[in-house]
Order: sequence, then C-alpha cells, then structure tokens
Amino acid sequence: MKILLSYLLSIFTALYAGGMFDTQAGNYEKAINGDSKLADSFCLFYVVFNNGNIMLKDRSYIPVTSTIIYNLCKIGAEGGFPRSQNEFGNILLNEKVPSLKKEAEKYFLLSSKQGNTDAKYNLAQLYSFDKDIKRDYYKAVGYYKEIVDLNKSSVQCSFAILYAEGKGTLRDYKKAKSLVQRGYENARYELEKNFCSSVWSTYSLDSK
Repeated sequence: MKILLSYLLSIFTALYAGGMFDTQAGNYEKAINGDSKLADSFCLFYVVFNNGNIMLKDRSYIPVTSTIIYNLCKIGAEGGFPRSQNEFGNILLNEKVPSLKKEAEKYFLLSSKQGNTDAKYNLAQLYSFDKDIKRDYYKAVGYYKEIVDLNKSSVQCSFAILYAEGKGTLRDYKKAKSLVQRGYENARYELEKNFCSSVWSTYSLDSK
C-alpha cells in the first residue's frame, strides 16, 4: 500500500510540474532551459504516458515528441536525478546502437548507486545477455540478488537462467526451479508468463 501511494504521489507531482494545472503553465520552458528538477518530473510523466500536449507559458500547446522526451530526460539525468538517469539510459538503449550502450550503462550505474531498482535490473540484464556489453556474470548475480525479493517476474526468471547455466554462481537447478515458480506466480502479463514458461522448458526444470 505504501509503495502504491508513493507511486501515485510521484505521478501527481509529475502532473503538477508538467503543466497539467493552469498555475503551472510555462514550466516546460524552465525545464527545457535547464531546470533539472522540473525536467525530471516531465521525464517521468511523459515516459509513462508518452503522448499528449505540453502547455507553454502563453497557454498554447505543443505536442510531445520523442526528441522532447529525450531532451527532458537528459537534463534530468545530468542533474543527478535517478529516475531520469534510468529512463535516459533506456532511451539510449532503445536506439539499438552498440556505441550508445556504454553510455546507457553509465547512466544505469549512476542511477543504481542512488538505489534505483529498475536501473539495477537493467544492469543485470546488460551484464547477463547483451552482446555489445562485456559480459560480467558475477556483477549480474550481485544485482539480481539485490532486487530478487521485490517479486518482479522478469527479475526472478532471468536470474533463474544464471543458476541453470552456472554463470556467475554455482549451477543450482533447485534455486532455478524455485525462482521460475516464483516468477510465474508474480507475473502480471501473459508475456511474463510465457517467458517464465520458456525458461522452465528450456532447462527441463520439471525433471530437476
């Protein structure tokens, strides 16, 4: 309940800072011109909703574009805000350009050092599976261990792969099996269930 309330409060803050109330018209100009705290709020809001319009100081509107989101998240990230650092890392990663992945890693690291669990998951994924980043299974295991008890399906079933393959840790099918079972139970979407099921079948965990 506390987590839900905290999340709703963060969205409300983003709405307020993002010009969704008349008294906040013009905040976009402040954000895009370097107010990193406002940029962080804009980044959070528009990454979540990824559409709509921004109210300007003169009460006119401009449509949200990927370039605007990029610039706002970059300003928030460079201002040291962990949510923006993680989201900007995701933006760079989604470009699917190998040279940008090291830059994405940098922002994930900055965010994770401030405790951002999404950034820790992104780092674990990079070090486990990304072909353009040097594999570091020991680091990946460390990050997975920090966040595995948050009961996120993708974390648990991804971590299970490392136990099943003995990468970064001793091979342990019992732990892999337990993680996949937990991940399947915690899945909120069909895609997550399918992923966990594929891990289960790939490593024949029903017979382990």
